[in-house]
Amino acid sequence: MLLSLPNELLQIIALEADERSRKRLRRTCKILSDLCTPPVFRSVKMYISWDGRWTPLALLFLTALSSGLELARHIKHLSGFLSESKELNDAASSSISDARTRKREEDVKLFNRLFVDAILLMMSLQLLSLERLEDDGRWNG
Repeated sequence: MLLSLPNELLQIIALEADERSRKRLRRTCKILSDLCTPPVFRSVKMYISWDGRWTPLALLFLTALSSGLELARHIKHLSGFLSESKELNDAASSSISDARTRKREEDVKLFNRLFVDAILLMMSLQLLSLERLEDDGRWNG
């Protein structure tokens, strides 16, 4: 029934719906996915932490974007929230911390490469912001 409406009305519905509804509509069918994708990916927030709490999702997302996924062209605002574990910064001498440090360095290099590749595909990008979070996840305002 919804798909029997003209595309102009479907576009208005997609634009007026809240974020959660858009994401749900996007998963229902190809027509609604095509209509809801631009507003869903207009503003993207990434949470990056080198202690492994958030980074895997951010790396997956950047890998998908940098591989040429069409979603990158819809991103107008990209916000990155960076957090680094105090535990990783304080520990410096044990072999465990050496392994963690090497893993973190590899993650940072991979993230940087994917981030630059993805940014190049974001043709609509108008605003890029990066903020540091405190260890407890609060903004460092």
